[in-house]
Amino acid sequence: MNNETLARAVKRCAWAYVFYFLDFNLNINGLGINLLPDWAAYAFIIAALPGVAAEQRSAALLEPLAWALLLWEAAQSVFNFIHLELPSGAGYILNAVFSVIALYAHFQLFTELAQIADAHGTGRGRRIRLLRNIIAVANTAAAVLSLLAGRDFYFSIGGSDAVPLVLAVFAVVFCFAVAVWCELFRLARALSAAGGEEEGEGGGPGA
Repeated sequence: MNNETLARAVKRCAWAYVFYFLDFNLNINGLGINLLPDWAAYAFIIAALPGVAAEQRSAALLEPLAWALLLWEAAQSVFNFIHLELPSGAGYILNAVFSVIALYAHFQLFTELAQIADAHGTGRGRRIRLLRNIIAVANTAAAVLSLLAGRDFYFSIGGSDAVPLVLAVFAVVFCFAVAVWCELFRLARALSAAGGEEEGEGGGPGA
């Protein structure tokens, strides 16, 4: 397939993780508005999947999962906006189900991207797999803590004691997010450059 099309798909994946990792909330008259909602991340992933699937056909299987995650995240945004809470039992089960779906979807998407990186000789496949594994571990830990919190198996830290912990977690997440963005944008540039070289080799006087 055309490398520029593939590079655009990878860039969309990179932008998806900007929305996925960053969380900016604006509070207006008691109404919370997320300026970088997670559902937008899945919208970017859905937009990227046709290009990824043209290279890795198994990526097409992720589309229904991405749509399900988009709708779930959009519903949660609406619920938060209008201060509506699901019944505790239903909310717990749905959180568990969609946490598992998200774990698989992100893991498989990075697997597809790593295989693309290897197939085009970019040398970035190993790094992408490493990032994939870290995301899987982090998402698993976050999901477990969220589910435990829903069952009241947690402790709370409040006041000034929470500030260093919150800052440390934010710093770690932000640094890792930057690493993901840089790696995916670098992969997109490498694919685009490889496409240009192929066109140059095929477009000479003797072509």
